[in-house]
Amino acid sequence: MRFTLTRSLRWLAVAALATGCADATDTPDAPVDNDPPVFAGVGVKADGFALAPEGYEAEAILRAANTLTLAQLDDDAALDARAARNIVAARDANGPFDSVIALDDVPYVGQRAFSQLLSYAERQGWIGHCGDGVINGGEACDGGDDCDASCGLDVAGGPTGVFVHGVEEGTYAALGLLAAANTLDHATLDDAVGLDARAAQAIVDDRPFANLADLDAASYVGERAFGKLGAYAADHGLVPACGDGAVQPGLETCDDGNTADGDGCDATCGGEDSTPPPAGGYDTPVVHGVHEGTYAALGILRAANQSDLATLDDVIDLDVRAAKAIFYGRQANGEFGSLADLDAASYVGADAFEKLLAYAQTNALLPTCGDGVVQPVEETCDGTAGCDASCERTFHCGDGVVEVGEQCDDGNVDADDGCSNLCQWEIARSDGSNRTYETALEIGTYTHFTGNFSARSGHHYWTFTIDRPSRVSIDLMGYSRNEPITRAQFEAGAVPGAPNQGDGWSIGEHDVPNAFHQSIAFWRWYWDDRCSSSGCSLPDYNSVKKYQKLDGPDYTRQLAPGTYYIGFHTGAGNSNYSPSMSYLGRLIIEPTGDICGNGVVDDGEACDDGNAIDGDGCTRACDLETRTESERNDDLESADPLDAFRLVRGTNTAGDADWFVFHVADGWLDARLRGTCPFDATFALYDDAGDLVAEDDDGAGGYCPALALEGLSDGYYYLRIAHADARIAGGGYLIDIQR
Repeated sequence: MRFTLTRSLRWLAVAALATGCADATDTPDAPVDNDPPVFAGVGVKADGFALAPEGYEAEAILRAANTLTLAQLDDDAALDARAARNIVAARDANGPFDSVIALDDVPYVGQRAFSQLLSYAERQGWIGHCGDGVINGGEACDGGDDCDASCGLDVAGGPTGVFVHGVEEGTYAALGLLAAANTLDHATLDDAVGLDARAAQAIVDDRPFANLADLDAASYVGERAFGKLGAYAADHGLVPACGDGAVQPGLETCDDGNTADGDGCDATCGGEDSTPPPAGGYDTPVVHGVHEGTYAALGILRAANQSDLATLDDVIDLDVRAAKAIFYGRQANGEFGSLADLDAASYVGADAFEKLLAYAQTNALLPTCGDGVVQPVEETCDGTAGCDASCERTFHCGDGVVEVGEQCDDGNVDADDGCSNLCQWEIARSDGSNRTYETALEIGTYTHFTGNFSARSGHHYWTFTIDRPSRVSIDLMGYSRNEPITRAQFEAGAVPGAPNQGDGWSIGEHDVPNAFHQSIAFWRWYWDDRCSSSGCSLPDYNSVKKYQKLDGPDYTRQLAPGTYYIGFHTGAGNSNYSPSMSYLGRLIIEPTGDICGNGVVDDGEACDDGNAIDGDGCTRACDLETRTESERNDDLESADPLDAFRLVRGTNTAGDADWFVFHVADGWLDARLRGTCPFDATFALYDDAGDLVAEDDDGAGGYCPALALEGLSDGYYYLRIAHADARIAGGGYLIDIQR
């Protein structure tokens, strides 16, 4: 359902901040005459406020804010003079507003200003609509043979027998390939899909494409681009399929969101004969001709549950015995929960139902589409994004594809997993207690986190845990502030309270720009040589902590399994005021390897010893650890034990021989030097009794020794490494001993 801002304002008094209320010590009082915000500064709509960040109304508001002069904003649009001045000042300083989120952050600009700007835009005829010949936000097209009545591409479905670079027009594969070409931005086409940059630009310039032939006509697009687009679509859920809830013309005659037979739509989405729904179209019990759970049923129950005895008797005109049964029954047992419960009351029947329904209709007691409350029997949504005029969803939440009206889609309709059952973000919210590493709040399964704090005491910490190697990125998606901020940064580190010891990494922006979805560049930081981890004698903080922006546009980090911390800090340069900040962050975790510690060496792992412990030869990130020799290990009796270590590093001096002992359980051994041979080394292997088992000088080629043995008995073995000429020092080496 599309609600206009004007209509929404009639419903809304004052919207609560999406970030919630900060504790009293952290947030100064806002000016009482400030215009209540629309998005609360964090990109989240206020409760009941139905303006979407993108759409016809948002575009019209931006047009007014970006083009009107100060006099027009003040007089013609009738804005508060302070709002008008601040809009023009922000425009002059930063250029036109690129989103209504940014506009909403301007002081004294909020619900009232938005309403006035929208009213002005309506008077000027600036609010777009499907069919006006202009492709507005949320439209794939506007006009033309391939554009349908809702400004979506009207593509004929079904296989055509025409192949373009091996892909048949009208098939699932073709639809997925077109979805990738029509929806992915330039950066994704260039980097993630791997297209030639010229092909990526041509696609963005020429789209939308109605068929593969149109796409193939774009410059620099050919067989190679088709292959990469098709592979990306298949890997990222862009290829439609039977069971995704969307009917593909020519390929499917139905699609009920599953591939089960016997439910009206079979496993191939070819349709089945089914029993028509009950009279009235609702599959619920019927009491005196009214279906349970419908608008009518709920209206009857409201009339029965909310009316006093006099109203039931005189106004609704029930039989006095029925009126008393309803009134006194309610007092004794509570409100009636269903039509069946109400019908069980004495003297209540079809006549009473008819009169209660008539009263409910004339006294606005019936629920309606548009009242903001979802009535499950008659509605699938009400007032939310992606909800049409009949309270039916216009998207298919849970299919794994983010569609118009969805903020997310994780492939299910479960709650409390970061993406709600309506495919809207679920946000972890700070209660103000997370001011230290020790009290950091878990982000858990959520992808978004938000909070509000005072800059002079501004520290918020969040924590997250990954169980496998992952690429992690953190975005600052939105924020609001009452006063200027002198410093803001994010930090993340694996060691609580001690990132200055080299165990952490940092990302940050100083003097955060007033922009929505501003990606934060990664920074690394270090300490001045004159400081130690325990303190510093330098008086100037900025001379102690130094920042270096990392090269390149990559805002992600590859992290090993473990627990990490995100810290958000602000600093005020003037002690006379205490700024406050609210923020919305987004944490994106993309696993790049299997779970470390499962005992199986998966792709991306060098080892896996079945645990997440360091110091045993295989790290918690499933990387090999190196044991360093300890002198004196010059004979069998003083050999260094390797335990589970596979790599050992040492140094061979003149006349020196280094010995190592380890267990062989599976009967085979492979020992060799890693890298190029640093010197003419020799290997000798001895059993537990000290008897020579095998030796080698240059089995790996050149001066490189190697031992590759099978059929060894279970037991302990000793490996000796020395220079072939005992008079010469060998130098450093790294031995790889697999067994």
